[in-house]
Parts: sequence; C-alpha cells; structure tokens
Amino acid sequence: MAHATTAIAFSFRTGEEHPGRRAEIFSDAGYKVDAAGSGSETIEMLTRQSYDLIFCDLDLPKKSGFELVRMARALNRDARIVVTSARANR
Repeated sequence: MAHATTAIAFSFRTGEEHPGRRAEIFSDAGYKVDAAGSGSETIEMLTRQSYDLIFCDLDLPKKSGFELVRMARALNRDARIVVTSARANR
C-alpha cells in the first residue's frame, strides 16, 4: 500500500545502533522517507521540502532536538513532530 502524499523526516544521532531501522519500517510500508544524521542536516531538509511527520532525537549533534522542533514549527506549522530520548533524566 503506497502513501505517496505522506512525507516523513527522521533525524537521529549518527552513532545510534540502528539509526535507519525506524525509517526503514515506514519506507517498507510505502511512505516517502528522508533521514538525517544531525539537527542541522534536518533543518536543511525542512527548507527544501514540507513534511507531514517529523521524528527526532532530543540529543542531536549540531542542533538540539529542542532547537530542531522550534525551527520545524517555524517552517511548517502543520507537521506532526515526535521527539524521543534515550535519557531518562530529561
């Protein structure tokens, strides 16, 4: 089943054990998926394309997840944003 109208952006730390697995799950289901290894790379993607859904890690290199969410909201108020963190104390 293809979902050509839904674009998803993934932004996770490059050193993550399986950084592309989450993106691969959605891609295999027919969604258009773009992945980035840093917050600044994700911002570049967001300036080039509008995304329906954005997944990001809270602890990203170059731009934090908080900064990424603020900038993503400024660029696309309609996008759904899911923020994750492996740190229990945040």
